[in-house]
Amino acid sequence: RSLTHADGDILSVSTRVRLYHGEVHVEMVTSKGTVTANIVAYAGQRAPSLGANGLLIVNTSCTLEEKVAWHFTAGNASANAPHPVYSTESYACKTDKYKENPAAVLTKSGNVFTWMQELLVGPRWATSLLTTNLNESMDGVRQQVTFLATSSPLTGDHVAINLSINDVTWAANAWENGDLLREHRLAWSTFYNNASFLSFDHAKLEEFYWITQYKLGSGMGVRGDLSGDGGAMDHTSPWFLPNNGLFNWDLNIQMTWWSVSAANRLQLLEPLLSFLERHVQDFCMNVVPEARDDCDMKSFPKTLAGPSAHTGYVAVGRIEVGHGDPDKINKTIVPPGPLGDLVWVLSNVEQGYRLSGNKSIAERLYPLLASAVNYYMHWLNSSNSTSQEGDSKKVYHLPPTYSPEYIGGLGTGDTAYELALCHWGLRTILSLNEELGIVNDTRVPIWKDRFANLANYTIDEEYGINVAKDLPFEQPHRHFSHLMGVVLKDPRLSGAGGIALVNKSLDHWRALRATCTMTLPRASTRSQGPIVDYGWMGFSYAASSLMHARLGRSQEAMEDITWYVDHSAVDNAVGANLGPVPSDPSTPCPPTNIYNGSGLHQNTFYSEGVGDPTGETPFGMAAALQEIMVGASFEDASVINVFPGFGDGSSPIITTACFHNLRASGAFLVTACFANKSTSFVSIHSEGGNPCRLKVPSFQGNLSTMPSTSITVVGDGADRIIELDLHTGDTVTLFQEGADYNDFRVAPIPLSSKDENFWGLK
Repeated sequence: RSLTHADGDILSVSTRVRLYHGEVHVEMVTSKGTVTANIVAYAGQRAPSLGANGLLIVNTSCTLEEKVAWHFTAGNASANAPHPVYSTESYACKTDKYKENPAAVLTKSGNVFTWMQELLVGPRWATSLLTTNLNESMDGVRQQVTFLATSSPLTGDHVAINLSINDVTWAANAWENGDLLREHRLAWSTFYNNASFLSFDHAKLEEFYWITQYKLGSGMGVRGDLSGDGGAMDHTSPWFLPNNGLFNWDLNIQMTWWSVSAANRLQLLEPLLSFLERHVQDFCMNVVPEARDDCDMKSFPKTLAGPSAHTGYVAVGRIEVGHGDPDKINKTIVPPGPLGDLVWVLSNVEQGYRLSGNKSIAERLYPLLASAVNYYMHWLNSSNSTSQEGDSKKVYHLPPTYSPEYIGGLGTGDTAYELALCHWGLRTILSLNEELGIVNDTRVPIWKDRFANLANYTIDEEYGINVAKDLPFEQPHRHFSHLMGVVLKDPRLSGAGGIALVNKSLDHWRALRATCTMTLPRASTRSQGPIVDYGWMGFSYAASSLMHARLGRSQEAMEDITWYVDHSAVDNAVGANLGPVPSDPSTPCPPTNIYNGSGLHQNTFYSEGVGDPTGETPFGMAAALQEIMVGASFEDASVINVFPGFGDGSSPIITTACFHNLRASGAFLVTACFANKSTSFVSIHSEGGNPCRLKVPSFQGNLSTMPSTSITVVGDGADRIIELDLHTGDTVTLFQEGADYNDFRVAPIPLSSKDENFWGLK
């Protein structure tokens, strides 16, 4: 930890994160003067020889008689994993099985101090500190710059020390040349300017959105090059899980990446893709032993298909970075455990491909998805089904599996979660096979047969989509696993009947969100005792908002986010003023349905319980806000919906909005503004020359384009579809005849001062 020592008595302190520059600004007024500090976690380009995980720069200035010193103190390296003599499964709460790490060892080389920290479990770390005192300026301001670098944890003792020393020495020299701060600010400005822009007249949520984008850049690196293990951003925290290597795969990883591609930050897909590619061997160890024969990944993923390609199965479980014994660390995935978590993760990668048209993404996705889908082939079994006309048809079913986090039982097979993922995986891998021109993949006939004959969802007339066969959705459920088909826009749920079914299912799930606790016999044999379900969590509201937006129900989408934010983000300890959850299951929930310690913190971070920090929920809410502005139509994924749900010309929560260069399916960059109960204009830039089909509900009159472009309109009113003839590189602005050209610009929406700067400690 770093400590600040000032000569005078501290009178006041203010801090602010400057999102655009990626800096923290501190001003401290003392009885002897003023101390200001700019703190940056360096994001610029590094010298090729340097390998530090982090470089922190503290630039301090003092006025009048004040003097300040920054001191780094090595804290106790608390054990975040059990000692090797204990089971890796005991890390959660069994603190008696932890042994304390040894104290850090301090060394000095010239004017650089270095602390070497040895861990009983995991690699060693080295942290170096260098402070330079600059000359006093003519107006009496004294400047001091402190550089703090932490070495790569995958290196040996001397290499780690040398790297951290080299880092701070290089940084000090670059600072004197004026390069360091300039490179850092350029990296952050590029992160924002080369992506997208979004503004709307809800100060609290607009600021929340931009803080989430800043957190993406901070957690993954503005170029997508700063994530643990060369890959996935840890959605919990590096101290919460052993060795920073366990990830939750049934929602958390997926939702963390929901907003990346639509925000036009495609470089942030690289951490996820590289992480998946690095751990294919771990995924192979998740499958049943008889499916591991072809799991030799030495050439993966260079070959897309053919005799030399990987043709085995890849599932997903808990993997540990720098694993030792894969058979002990990795979790074999068999029914009734969920089979499709990895397929869901890969849907984030596929979204990046659909929104950008980047074939290199598809080429890297294909072998991963093919293997993940193939694991479903191992478990599918067929039966004959007779239609009303008396025709017999082969149908493939999946064995009983648990729907993630649903506490109401197991069912007799064909879990909606698995059916949705299996169907999505099959239709996606077949599309990729055709689009990439792969002609020698012998698995295609099997995929086509299973896709054509896969079982459909089972339906309850009152509740909608069942959790599984013989298992209607009857219990409160914070997860939305039984609605995975809605998340993945399953085409079997389109059309008038499908949309009605989706709305019924979504409304029923949403209606149970107020149920606080429920006690009933546990259907699972995995553990004993009554079930206590705490109803919806933050990620439930994020997912509900996203799904409502995709259905054009923007009002409900906004209500879910605003209600949760308004009732959750209180003080610094979220939920602290709500009181405990009633112990009596018959007692109604508190109005917020949030139990102690869970929810959004004042800094926009999210946690479940006092000790469970998780990061996915804010990113999920950011994705929902994007979908409220623009997204693919649920009825037809080839149609771009601009301001869906704004067809009546009004929205009680959002009345004015602008966005620039949000990505849409088909490799389009979309820019639009909504004001005065109407869409002012829509600008479309085509990167792939694909057919462009739009739905703009608030466009009612005759339409024009600039420059003049062929327009075909199909249908009437808010449901009409607008078709534009665009080629690669074309940009066209669409507007209603008689519109004022002065409105054709994107600018920040003026915000109410009431909720400005809502986030952060006051």
